Amino acid sequence: DGWGRQVSKTNNAQWREAVNMPIQGTAADIIKMAIIEIWNCLQNGEMPGMKVVWTVHDSILFMVPEPLLKDAETWVRN
Repeated sequence: DGWGRQVSKTNNAQWREAVNMPIQGTAADIIKMAIIEIWNCLQNGEMPGMKVVWTVHDSILFMVPEPLLKDAETWVRN
């Protein structure tokens, strides 16, 4: 019946939320640690001219002079 379906949907939503929350929380912690590490490296003079411009969810936006672009890409990936 319709009432039973609603309970099932609610239970499914609660299950998804319970599973998803630690995953999102862990991802947020990882990105925060990456931002801190990148910031410290930039403050210590690594990759001069490179700046952290913006962070959104699991992305970090950098501003890099074009001649340093390939080196910056390699530096960030490592």
